[in-house]
Amino acid sequence: MGAVWLLLLFKLGVWRASLRPSGGVLSYTFDGWATYPVNRHYFLAQFEPSEFVRGKAYTSYSYPFLAAMFLLLSPLHYLLKLPFEVAHNFLPTFYAVCLIALLAAEKRQSWVVYDRKWLFRWGAAFLAVGVFVTNPLLWLLLVFNRDNFHVLAAASFCYLSTWVFYDEVPKKPLLLVGLFLALWSPVYIPAWILAGLVFNRALVVERGWLLQVAGICVLAGINIKLPAYVCGKAGLISTGSDLLYRSGLDGSKQYLSSIYQAVFSPVDPRRWPAAFYLVAAAALGGYGQYLVRKRQPCYFLRQAGFLLIPYSTIAILLPQFTSIHPYFADVLLIIPATFLIAFWSLQKEFWENLTGASYVTWTLATALVVMTNLLTITQNLKQ
Repeated sequence: MGAVWLLLLFKLGVWRASLRPSGGVLSYTFDGWATYPVNRHYFLAQFEPSEFVRGKAYTSYSYPFLAAMFLLLSPLHYLLKLPFEVAHNFLPTFYAVCLIALLAAEKRQSWVVYDRKWLFRWGAAFLAVGVFVTNPLLWLLLVFNRDNFHVLAAASFCYLSTWVFYDEVPKKPLLLVGLFLALWSPVYIPAWILAGLVFNRALVVERGWLLQVAGICVLAGINIKLPAYVCGKAGLISTGSDLLYRSGLDGSKQYLSSIYQAVFSPVDPRRWPAAFYLVAAAALGGYGQYLVRKRQPCYFLRQAGFLLIPYSTIAILLPQFTSIHPYFADVLLIIPATFLIAFWSLQKEFWENLTGASYVTWTLATALVVMTNLLTITQNLKQ
């Protein structure tokens, strides 16, 4: 099902956009690594193609993130002979495959049952996968920045949210997500800590949890500080934005006047209907919660509230970043919203209560989301 949706997206312009050369931090960086000796870059990034020449380096990305990106793009560059400015265009496709795997890996959903409703179930599954795979901000990376670690960070919180839905407590998964975020995107460790507190029902301080948090914070701190440290030791000038700038605590009003402005009216205008996805997810969550009100509880709305933690954390701690880069920050809203619509649509508890009329209503609603996704993608890719 995911492959069918990907083929449709390629037909609608994603393939053409993926083959269009376009520079970016990743292509500039990896071309620089191939061109200059190690003592000119120390495997750091460059925000512009001439930074290594001028003795500068971009230090906002962790070494594990850059290493992962290089490992993903190297086969396309060295085996298929694609330049990095083309190879990095296939990162959205990689992320889409990861999102499909996330949806497919949920073992507790039991919608695939061959009974009298099998045709309707498979049709619903196809639409549910489409809602998630055609997420517009995933494919608008081809318009904005390919160097985007926020997609998989959002997906990791979606993964944790499934335990909220079933009212269970993840222990090993929570630790694994913390390790991933500390390596991949350390900026999300505050959100991860808050997510862990959600599962601490009695709000009791546990020594094991404190040790985990301490270890994850140390690892995250190393990954944040190491690029700047190496840059300084190598005599390079750091061009990365510091915490004061990203938070707006530098005092400038050029990009930020308030958190409210950053969220509702960012300086870079949105090209996608962000509120639409939130309303659609809230409506389906409310309906799902109503359906199971007298049965074994499944926490639709609690799961939705849990998935507001990453965006809320970034908007509060880094409002200037939120205002300047809505195409990054809104990933934390739209990916969770489309995940929830897809995830809930595949639950037995949701399916058992559908009738012909409610199935038609659900079909029209999900088709509206999918079509909105496709329109947003095609309109932006053709600009």
